[in-house]
Amino acid sequence: MEPAVFEKKMGSIIDEYLASTDEVEACACVKELEADDDLLSTLVVTAVLHVMEKKERDRTMVDELMMHLGKQALIKQEHVVAGLTALMNQVPDMVMDVPKFGQYVSNTMATLLAHDVMAPEQVKALFEPVSGTSQGAKMFVWLYDHVVTLTDEDRAKAAYSQAGMTAAESLHEDDRTDEEFKIVLERSKPKNQMEWLFA
Repeated sequence: MEPAVFEKKMGSIIDEYLASTDEVEACACVKELEADDDLLSTLVVTAVLHVMEKKERDRTMVDELMMHLGKQALIKQEHVVAGLTALMNQVPDMVMDVPKFGQYVSNTMATLLAHDVMAPEQVKALFEPVSGTSQGAKMFVWLYDHVVTLTDEDRAKAAYSQAGMTAAESLHEDDRTDEEFKIVLERSKPKNQMEWLFA
């Protein structure tokens, strides 16, 4: 199957799923595609980009669909990581047109992390394209903030402890000060108390 055909078929599956909310049917449709590893490695990118300018409900549903696909082993961790890596590489350019794109990608990553579709140890490598930037620091806060929202603070702290990097390391080395940590937390506007990230 050509990548363009796969992308079109995935778009149709996602649109049908958003209308029906039937993740079982959507997973069955993805399975029927019998896509190879190269195509499955683009699934996360295709899904996130398909709904990036839709409603929050739609973005949340697509994140949950990818979680279900992972739980049923229809996509493997290697596919998820490849897709997230491609998205992280696009963040610096995409935020120019879609300012909240970084937060959307962080939320997707958090959903897959919170439900064990992606290992916490993958975070460090995934953040390399945005590491040392204010955007990367905010994305790091959004990631674990969303894990707290989806699970609880203890689960988020456990995942963070295995990330292979600290929240401070998401900032440029010249900006690793208590004052900058406060600024990052203020600008990222987390839903939960996230000061522990920089403790």
